[in-house]
Amino acid sequence: MKKAKPKIALLVVLILAFAAYITLPDVVKLAIRSIIDTPICDSRIANKLGIESPAVRDYVIESLDPGMTPAQIEETLAKIAPISRIDTSVEADKSVYSAIRVNLCYNPLGDLVLDIHYSKDGKLISAEDAWADQ
Repeated sequence: MKKAKPKIALLVVLILAFAAYITLPDVVKLAIRSIIDTPICDSRIANKLGIESPAVRDYVIESLDPGMTPAQIEETLAKIAPISRIDTSVEADKSVYSAIRVNLCYNPLGDLVLDIHYSKDGKLISAEDAWADQ
């Protein structure tokens, strides 16, 4: 009896893995794609910016200076990657919290979501990675 060719065995494994993958719930598929997608996206953005790949998310946050206006922030972030505003809320003291998604990846789980806090006169107080603790 002949031994199975390695290419055929690999093809069978890939077909079985794909069959198992397509039966997974969508949320699990998103998580798996994110694990693969995020390093690729970070690398692509790092090349565009001329920085090291692991520093992309820190670079984005550090590119925002205290005192910037919302328009300046959006202009700065849009030079890095497309952005979208997720939510804005006004606090009792008239300060504003805003969430902005920086679309770094094809998979939304790999994007950078910033929690941005503005003073009541519309100047940047702080910007943090909303998903840093997760």
